[in-house]
Amino acid sequence: MANLSGLLNSYKLLIKSIGLYSIVGGVSGVINIFIAFYLADKLPIEDFGKLGLALTVIYFLPQVIGYASTDLVNINLAKLEPDNYRLFLTRYISLNIGIFFIIFFLLLLFLFSNRELLGPALLLLLLSLSNHLIIVHTSELIQKSKVERYSAIIICNVCIATFLTLTFFSQFELDWTFRIVALIIGDIVMLIYMYNTSFVALRYLQLTMDITSIREVLKFGTPLMFALGAGWLLNQSDRYIVLHYFDLKTVGIYSLAYSVGYGVSIFVQAIFRSLIPLIYSSLQSSGKQKVLSKYFKISLVLNFFCYIFYAIFIELAYSNFFNDEYASSKVIVYLISLSFFLNSLYRVPASILAYYKKTNVQFFLLLTSAVMNITFSVLLIPLLGVNSAAAGTLMAYICLSIMSYIAVCRVTINESK
Repeated sequence: MANLSGLLNSYKLLIKSIGLYSIVGGVSGVINIFIAFYLADKLPIEDFGKLGLALTVIYFLPQVIGYASTDLVNINLAKLEPDNYRLFLTRYISLNIGIFFIIFFLLLLFLFSNRELLGPALLLLLLSLSNHLIIVHTSELIQKSKVERYSAIIICNVCIATFLTLTFFSQFELDWTFRIVALIIGDIVMLIYMYNTSFVALRYLQLTMDITSIREVLKFGTPLMFALGAGWLLNQSDRYIVLHYFDLKTVGIYSLAYSVGYGVSIFVQAIFRSLIPLIYSSLQSSGKQKVLSKYFKISLVLNFFCYIFYAIFIELAYSNFFNDEYASSKVIVYLISLSFFLNSLYRVPASILAYYKKTNVQFFLLLTSAVMNITFSVLLIPLLGVNSAAAGTLMAYICLSIMSYIAVCRVTINESK
């Protein structure tokens, strides 16, 4: 009876976490989609395309600053004693700040003569640092299941950035780079709040380096740094393929469609954030081979219902909000949203690979999928036109989901011996 009561309580907590994460993700996602519509209306379509291309940098640059090792925050929080974890985190953030300044000086060196590129590049670098620091702390909150504090940080951040964006473009009619400025200010305000409340490592930060910690990060992150390039090709290269084979106006249309399709990841991430503490806790106990099967099935079922809900939203959005110029992009939205649904199936095996520090396997999987994405996207252009880039992404994610599941089955068998 006690076991049944404990099981019911764990499922109640899971449902509560998914609900809160989904609400937060839903609110922030709706706001971001609204901002995408707003900017598409306010900016010339070519400038909207430039903004879409620039923001692809945010996919990888925060991870470069973190040396693709943010998962170590969750893993070490689950494995280490509190004092050892705090020491690790202090050294990790010190390394992140060192990487930031290396990139900063490289940008000055190579782009100093090109002021048109230097300004946006420095803004994106600053946004990447603030973004990474927020990710580090929110990863702690997720692992500790502090859903309410996480929710407050994310919602406030989005609301501040949205208010500033509306102010910049409605009252002052500034250029596209001020969307990045709005995001930076939102991040800085939240970092100040976290500094004064729960981000202990930042409040008592003393810049320090330790060869053992650096070696741990390098060993864990180096394969993932290569995987980061592969991941960028898998997730972000589609807009550059569109730019190469079509034009900047088409990139603007594609970027808006991508923003809407990406919205399904709100729910994907909400479900994954609820599952990740349970996955890592389960991996520390017996029956490791059952962890993948159990949480893969839970993720599949939950994300499937979320996708059905989101497909209804897509239909309503295109019926009521899109003008004729953007209406033709609905196919792209469906293809991208399906890709991120399949991304949800990859996340569970990827977290298990990260736990066992099989980052070389992750790199191989992402690189293979990235090559498939580019190959499919280019080969399908004669048949599908601009839709080929989104179709290539979808086909690559199908392969990635299958390959990652098989890879984790083999890893867990070896780790259980």
